[in-house]
Amino acid sequence: MEIQKNKLEFLWKRQYSVFQGVGAMLAFFDWTKENINQNITTRSESDGVWLSAYATKGSLAKINKVFIDRAKKSQIFLSAKMNRLHKRGGQFVNFSKKLSASSKQDYIKEYLKYSDFYRYYCLSLWDSFYFAEETGKRLNKVLKNKVKGKDWNNAVMYYSQHNKPLAVFKIHEYFKKETNLNKRVKYIKRNFPWIVCVDPFTTTNFESLTREYASTVEIPHIQRINFETLRLNGSEKRIIDLYQQGIYIKDKRDEYRRQSFYYAQPFLKAFCKKFGINLMELSVIGPHELDLLLMDKSLIVKEARKRLKGCVVDFDKERLTFTIKAKFNDSHKNIRVVKGLIGCRGKVTGVVQQIRSLADIKKFKKDRILVAITTNPNHLPAMYKAAAFVTDEGSITSHSSIIAREINKPCVVGTKIATKIFKDGDLIEVDANKGIVRKI
Repeated sequence: MEIQKNKLEFLWKRQYSVFQGVGAMLAFFDWTKENINQNITTRSESDGVWLSAYATKGSLAKINKVFIDRAKKSQIFLSAKMNRLHKRGGQFVNFSKKLSASSKQDYIKEYLKYSDFYRYYCLSLWDSFYFAEETGKRLNKVLKNKVKGKDWNNAVMYYSQHNKPLAVFKIHEYFKKETNLNKRVKYIKRNFPWIVCVDPFTTTNFESLTREYASTVEIPHIQRINFETLRLNGSEKRIIDLYQQGIYIKDKRDEYRRQSFYYAQPFLKAFCKKFGINLMELSVIGPHELDLLLMDKSLIVKEARKRLKGCVVDFDKERLTFTIKAKFNDSHKNIRVVKGLIGCRGKVTGVVQQIRSLADIKKFKKDRILVAITTNPNHLPAMYKAAAFVTDEGSITSHSSIIAREINKPCVVGTKIATKIFKDGDLIEVDANKGIVRKI
């Protein structure tokens, strides 16, 4: 039976391979079952570049309430989630480092295990993602009546710091002392070669990505806040503590993911060479279809090439179904104003320039307003040129918001539809004091 899209709600959109997106949504099914004991339907839509994720309406709101309420009431609950992240993240990375095979059958077995490890790890991905999102909203409520303008930006930056050892902080410490680009690149290659690997199937140009990362990382300057003037009560301090822990597990799970993707890539390339296919073709072949590479390779490869142009992947009642679809209806006519969350306060008027791919980053012009679905470290060269940022995705804990506060640029995130409303060349006003963006 065909799944009706009006029974699903939009969750997020990312520049993910189908493997990464579908694996995350299979885990979302498991995560929902774990937290609210509800069987749901998930959908992943890929247009060949971007992957959109959907799930049964109402399921996310139920989980968020249960999850945050438990975390607020019990430190043991949160500690258990953190322990699970470290356990599963470590297992995922270690397994990825040891991936190897000789026969075609062994390659398939190992690939299936890798898929299972990824799905298992993604339970902690969902723990961290929505925990950080929800605690970020609660932090905003705490601060919005206590500090204003730039003081709000500084307060969020201050409370977004934690003292846990993470790769990005070690890189920042090294870069404070070393400004030579070649030495920075060598440091990253030697210690954190995985830092730019966002997808095992699509990240290939490590040399250029590493150089861009080393040349654009800016060390944030954090202005100290006088705690006494904020007059935080016990409940408010608890929310800030939860927020800081949420920031840490969100950053840490990203480290585990990038490491595992990086260390798995040699195996994935060897797999493709063994079967005479490429990485992108492999990324759209479901785990249940891998045996077709042995029985009828030409049939599944032909199907994979069609899927790469656009496909829908549904998971319902433990069944994974692929459907070819080249075009998706996303019409939003006559809308001139969108609302979102404040990532960094400020107000500016300027011309839109959308970023849809790595090629768009290189073409970005100074003082344009950067409009994108989301941002990541690859976007930094354009972000430093931009007058402001507007994204479909995100919260005050997202990459766009963090960078905006570090370099003090107006930022509105979580608009859901900005990329559909504001096109290249449009003149818009970004009022990040109110979280409103309007076409002029």
